[in-house]
Amino acid sequence: MVKGNRGEKEAEKYLVKNGYKIIFRKYRAYRGEIDLIALKNRVLVFAEVKSSSSTLFGEPENRVSIKKQRQIAKVADFFIRNTDLDFDECRFDVISVMLGSNVSVKHIEDAFYITRRV
Repeated sequence: MVKGNRGEKEAEKYLVKNGYKIIFRKYRAYRGEIDLIALKNRVLVFAEVKSSSSTLFGEPENRVSIKKQRQIAKVADFFIRNTDLDFDECRFDVISVMLGSNVSVKHIEDAFYITRRV
């Protein structure tokens, strides 16, 4: 299994175990993609998953660039405008997955905010 796919599967398992309902996997629009879209307690979560087997080049969660954040926001905006899903608020999370013999998952809620129109 490719590292990214394995990381996304581990992130999905983590979210489900922690009470989230997975709405979409790899949602694509506007030449962009959101790894996981989930819902918990009427909060819609757009999650970017980053995985690695080493911290040689830093923690996986630190690899979500401003450009990537804007791209995720554009796709999220499209999703919100085209869904009839009932929710009260939304947020952008990053899920960091360290792969290896012992998998570890770090869930960063509200990992970034979009402060201007995308």
